[in-house]
Amino acid sequence: MCEAVRQNENKLIESEQRIRSLFERVEHAIFRINEYGASTESNDRFRKLFGNVTELCDILIGEVSATQCMKRAAFEKTLHLEDKAVGRNGDELTIALSLYAERNEAGGITGFDGYLIDITEKKRLEERLVRSQKLEAIGTLAAGMAHDFNNLLTAILGYSGIMLKMTKEDDPFYKPVSVINDAAKRGAALGKKILTITRKEKMEARPVNVNDLINQSIDLLRSSFPRNVDVVMHLDASLPTTTADPSQLQQVIINLAVNARDAMPDGGTLTVETAVADPATGVSSLAPAQGPGFLKLSVSDTGTGIGPDTQSKIFDPFFTTKEVGRGTGLGLYIVHSIVTNHGGYINVYSEPRQGTRFNIYLPVSTDASLEARSEAMDISGKETVLIIDDEPHIRDLCKDMLVPLGYTVLIADSGSHGIKLYREHQARISLVILDIIMPQMGGNEVFHALKTINKHVPILLYSGYSHNNFSGINDLLKSGAAGFIQKPFSTQDLGIAIRKALSA
Repeated sequence: MCEAVRQNENKLIESEQRIRSLFERVEHAIFRINEYGASTESNDRFRKLFGNVTELCDILIGEVSATQCMKRAAFEKTLHLEDKAVGRNGDELTIALSLYAERNEAGGITGFDGYLIDITEKKRLEERLVRSQKLEAIGTLAAGMAHDFNNLLTAILGYSGIMLKMTKEDDPFYKPVSVINDAAKRGAALGKKILTITRKEKMEARPVNVNDLINQSIDLLRSSFPRNVDVVMHLDASLPTTTADPSQLQQVIINLAVNARDAMPDGGTLTVETAVADPATGVSSLAPAQGPGFLKLSVSDTGTGIGPDTQSKIFDPFFTTKEVGRGTGLGLYIVHSIVTNHGGYINVYSEPRQGTRFNIYLPVSTDASLEARSEAMDISGKETVLIIDDEPHIRDLCKDMLVPLGYTVLIADSGSHGIKLYREHQARISLVILDIIMPQMGGNEVFHALKTINKHVPILLYSGYSHNNFSGINDLLKSGAAGFIQKPFSTQDLGIAIRKALSA
């Protein structure tokens, strides 16, 4: 009998040890509290999260108090909820809490068993997913708006350009037409910015004067700066050009300037500087030894500054120190991506309450004459061009642009009409200019129908969308389209696109 008792005792000890081991090893924070909420037992995970707390009320900081939790658990037998809690280091955590009431034989509450799961990171990931879905929806909406916007601007920019060539500076109509043309160009640039909200923009690189982009960006932002923020610019007049997408580079300048403004709620000084990078600045440790060198763009403020712990995270996607609703956490991530894609480098120097300075290094352009060669290109021609577009004012505009250049122009108001005209006149049609977005028979279907008739027909695509924003355009370019031009465009733009398409 004694041996049997000893064996049973050993089994009980082993069982208790297994239960204790499981209690300590699980990833959930397990605890027991008495009927008043005081802690009586907890496992290692609980202590790692909350330290040696003595009561449940020392943990919960959300909308539901510890007393309410116990009352609900007693009434409902079990309680499951998500709430806020404070960790051992003062960090705010999001937790999933489960609480079970323990009763005696008489039905009275003797305590509660419970467990907590730290779901802080899970919630952050969910918030990022929701935010990215919102950005995608905004991007889709913005792309549609920009497409229609660009269709309207095409006629305004095109006809104002034609009128400018028909007038001289002493003509009374010259100034108002110039104003209309300039406004249309700014509108076209705005349309491109809209299309860069949520997509990865393929660079349309050309030699760019960074000083010009800075002046344009600051002029655009001046009205948004409070009066207690001074803007100081020190721009090197002899700064060389860099090969870049001007729209993307302007986005970098605007993002940094806006961040600097927001870092100075009580006022201060925003300083923008450019210079040829000196090897002593530190870029030499990042950049290759060979090459034409780098130019330096600096944006600095006298604001709140950035602590060392935060500095390591500022270029991470969705990381932000701004209040909810005031920042997406994508601004500096986009800045870093754009600079890197341009073959450049970015670094930051900051101290709390001493301000922040961003230094951007961009490679000096090796072919500053590229844009000049495009401007000097002969855009006249004697070929016959077929234009297929459902928008009457754009069809007429293209014709009015091309006829003075020497082209013979045929126009079709629909895809089916365009195919019919091409069948009838394919022997003399040298190029088809095709709008991608059309009702009934879309540009994709028309493209393949034309290629079925003549697989060698050169087809120049155009649209209010960019080819990176509308995936169908990229597919057609891979299928043999001779080129793409985005609306709105000038006579020079269209002429260059046609000559390149015909020579491809």
